[in-house]
Amino acid sequence: MFRFLLKVFFILILSMASARAQQAGTMDYDTVNNRYVFYDGSSWRRFNTGIGLLACSDPAKMEYNALLGYYRYCNGTTWIPIVGLLTLSACAGEGKMDFFNSSYYYCNGLLWVNMSGNIV
Repeated sequence: MFRFLLKVFFILILSMASARAQQAGTMDYDTVNNRYVFYDGSSWRRFNTGIGLLACSDPAKMEYNALLGYYRYCNGTTWIPIVGLLTLSACAGEGKMDFFNSSYYYCNGLLWVNMSGNIV
């Protein structure tokens, strides 16, 4: 009986974790492909990325580069810039990241930048 209850408990925990992972705005680091992805409410998407140039060694570390005005993350070997499309929406708070309109945006100090990429 105890084993049965333990199995039921673990199934409930796993189902709650998977339900939480399907909430719009959930961001996760994909360790298989070494990239960040997020759930937009209907699909998992990756971020728009540029070409990595500088070396790093801390996988999944993300930071805002205030000098150049963009986010970047470490894929374990290289800093990968997260690039995006400028919007016409003004913002305040350079480096602020937020999820709205089914996408992630960051503020470059003047305008919101949409970081949404292709569906995974």
